[in-house]
Amino acid sequence: DPYESRPHVVLGELYRSQGKYAKSESAFFKALELEAESNEDIYAELGALYIVQYKVPKAREAFTKGLTNPRNLHCMADSHTGLGIVAQREKKYNLAEEHFRKAMKYNPGDPLFYRNLMNNRVFRNIRSIRNIESPVRFQLYYHLPEEINTSLKRLLRVQPDNYEARCILG
Repeated sequence: DPYESRPHVVLGELYRSQGKYAKSESAFFKALELEAESNEDIYAELGALYIVQYKVPKAREAFTKGLTNPRNLHCMADSHTGLGIVAQREKKYNLAEEHFRKAMKYNPGDPLFYRNLMNNRVFRNIRSIRNIESPVRFQLYYHLPEEINTSLKRLLRVQPDNYEARCILG
């Protein structure tokens, strides 16, 4: 039905996956026109489009609008994840971690959130490592995987059967 928002959202997702960003944005805007209320999912999808295009301010605005309905747990998790990625792009690693942790509260079993936390810690550490003298820098690179191991062990506490985490930890 062309007067429903959902087909336009699906079309926007399809265009985004094909790299047709202008068409994707138009489809999401059409969905927003048709869905005046309960449109937080559409804003989260629009934020994801802007992230792919590195349009950080627009992504932040869209993901923030995606946080309007606390009862929509999936959208709250997606929007906080998006805001975490936005914060990473702005090199605000503490804020990114805060958003990733909030996202985890809405869906604690999703391994994506643990991966986001690990990546954020790696980005933060690599940024600080670049400013350190060479011999010390080597030692810090050597110890960096310990944070990843700790995060994977935390993931296994929540998802004891997670195959990927088990394979990585050995």
